[in-house]
Amino acid sequence: LNPLFTDSALRKRYKLIYSATENFLNTLFTETRKLNQNEYVELYPFSKRWAWDIGVAVVLGINEVITESESQQLCQDFQTWSLGLLDADMSHLNSSGTLLGDAMIARGKLLEAVDDIVLRAQGKLKDGTLDASSAIYSLLQLS
Repeated sequence: LNPLFTDSALRKRYKLIYSATENFLNTLFTETRKLNQNEYVELYPFSKRWAWDIGVAVVLGINEVITESESQQLCQDFQTWSLGLLDADMSHLNSSGTLLGDAMIARGKLLEAVDDIVLRAQGKLKDGTLDASSAIYSLLQLS
C-alpha cells in the first residue's frame, strides 16, 4: 500500500485534494457554460491539469514552494518532455522543433526547476515552515 494514500495521509491532505478537485470542476463548469447546445468540453486539458495539481499539492507537497505560474510552466515542460518519449528517432535528439529535441530542452528546464525547488524547500525546512506531512519534507529528512 502506498503510504501517501492511507486513510490518515488522505485526511491530512483532504483540503489539498478538495481544492484541486474544486478548481477542476469550476473550470469545467465555466467552460461548459460558454458552449452552445450539442457542443462538448474536451476533458483532457482539464483532467491533465487536475492530475498535475494533485501531484504537486498532494503527492509531492511542493505547492507551498512554487507559485501558480511556476506550476503552470512546469506542467507544460513536463508534457513536452513526456511527448518526447513518442519520438524514437535519435537523430532528433538535439533538434528543436522535433518531439525528442523539444523534450530534451524541456528536460533541462525541469532539472533546473527541481534543483531550485529543492533549495527552496530546504530553506523552508530550516526555518520550520515546510509542511511536515508532505513528501518533500520526508525526502529532505533522508538527505
